[in-house]
Order: sequence, then C-alpha cells, then structure tokens
Amino acid sequence: MFVAGDPLQIVLLENEPRFRTLSPIEPGGEPLVIVPSGMLQGACSLGEFTLVSCLVAPGFDFADFTLPSRNELLHAWPQHERLVRSFTRG
Repeated sequence: MFVAGDPLQIVLLENEPRFRTLSPIEPGGEPLVIVPSGMLQGACSLGEFTLVSCLVAPGFDFADFTLPSRNELLHAWPQHERLVRSFTRG
C-alpha cells in the first residue's frame, strides 16, 4: 500500500509481465495492488524514495516462503532475461 514519496513501479512476472504503479489516489494512481499467492514480483522507486507497506493474508510464515536466485529465475523465464537482471543481484 502506498504511504508516501514517489510512485513505485511493481512488476508481476507472468508469461507477459504486468507493470503497475503505486501512487497517491489521483487520476491513474493506484494506492494498492493485490498480488496473487505464488506470483513473483519486483518493485523499484520511480524517484528518490518511496514508502510502502505490505499486508499479507492469510498470515505469513517463512516456512512457506522461497526466494529464487537470479539463475533460477533466468532458467524459468529466459524470455524475460533483461527484466530478471534488472530486479536481481548477480
């Protein structure tokens, strides 16, 4: 959920990535984006800083969480190599 600062770009990784922009409520602005369970996502500020919060339901448990490596993502999504590289560390 957008709290303050500059807009935040979110990418949801699918066959065709979906880009969303979190920003204050104004024409074209979305203060909240719902990310489906199991969906890979990345985000970056479109300015100097962005303050957002993340709400998870049902409750979050690290036992259910996995963070794929850059290599795993490149193997799974070779058609999105540029995007994967821009949101991951080598």
